[in-house]
Amino acid sequence: MKSWCADFANSRVGTVTIEPIAIPSLGFQAGEKVRAVASPIICVIAALLVTGVLLALLGADPIFAYETLVMGGVGSPQALSDTLAKMIPIALIAFGVMLTFRCGLWNVGGEGQFYSGAIAAAITGIVVDASAIVLIPLEIIAGVIAGCLTAYVPAILKARLHANEILVTLMLNYVPVYLALYVIQGPFSHGLAAKTQDIHAAGELPWLIVGSLRLHAGLIFVLASVIAVSLLIHRTTVGYEIRAIGSNPKAAQAAGIDVVSTQFWTFLIAGGFGGLAGMIQVAAVHHNLLEGMSAGFGFTAIVAALLGRLQPVGILIASFGFAALVVGGDSMQRIAKIESSTVFVIEGLILLFLLAGRVIGREQMQIG
Repeated sequence: MKSWCADFANSRVGTVTIEPIAIPSLGFQAGEKVRAVASPIICVIAALLVTGVLLALLGADPIFAYETLVMGGVGSPQALSDTLAKMIPIALIAFGVMLTFRCGLWNVGGEGQFYSGAIAAAITGIVVDASAIVLIPLEIIAGVIAGCLTAYVPAILKARLHANEILVTLMLNYVPVYLALYVIQGPFSHGLAAKTQDIHAAGELPWLIVGSLRLHAGLIFVLASVIAVSLLIHRTTVGYEIRAIGSNPKAAQAAGIDVVSTQFWTFLIAGGFGGLAGMIQVAAVHHNLLEGMSAGFGFTAIVAALLGRLQPVGILIASFGFAALVVGGDSMQRIAKIESSTVFVIEGLILLFLLAGRVIGREQMQIG
């Protein structure tokens, strides 16, 4: 019996050769790419439709509201300039959020990291009286370090005590916000105004006039960050480790990757991006530390990172879209008499549809 089985296994009849079929594989890859592009677009359209229905039920004209929203965000050179200025902090924070998310971490502390960078940059710009070539780099260093130190708290608690980073980063957001209020009302107060003294003129980032657009130098930091983050994620060993941990931390650890150390340093890098965003907002836009200077940039960045599919270019596009919503929301409130808070309803619905899509897609994969 054993001899017959061996002869059958070694015979040509018992050998089955399966040739690889390339066309279905290519079709699957193409389908995945189409789905990756279509999914965010569908979520945005669905959010706009639901919000439009709500506006109609409240007696408003949704078509006119959206028209004023679009025209207010991108309908003129001034509106486009304002949108690009708002895009910069959202995109920078979102790059940090992307790195942590791809490393299996939920970093919702971008708002606090932003304020920490703004505080450090403002104090540096007020205290240090030096030339621009000295002062601007000092402000950048101070802002980035402050953001990293803010991220250090949840990073070390996660590494040493396995603390939940969602709760830690969420609660830690309030500390820099109230510290900013102390700095504004205390040692660097500008009298009755809800802001600090202005930084030295040498510490201000320059503005660029491109045709009818007025842009500040923070845009250069964003474009450089897109390239840097893309290279980090896709062309370096660290990026490979980040992606491996995000896909399966246990498998990454079994492969010899130091999961704890990689997550720790990724958290710090994300904090640095948030601190840089705060520094730019101080040095380029306000020239001081202003109360309420963040229009929810840290939380909008989370949605932008998810809508951009955790890809640098996608995040840049999503950040521009959300910045246009913020700027256009003010115009919608003035002209269409609809509260600008409608923008946050749209953002929330986009996030809801994104998460629902991911859950449904996961269930379909498990059923398949």
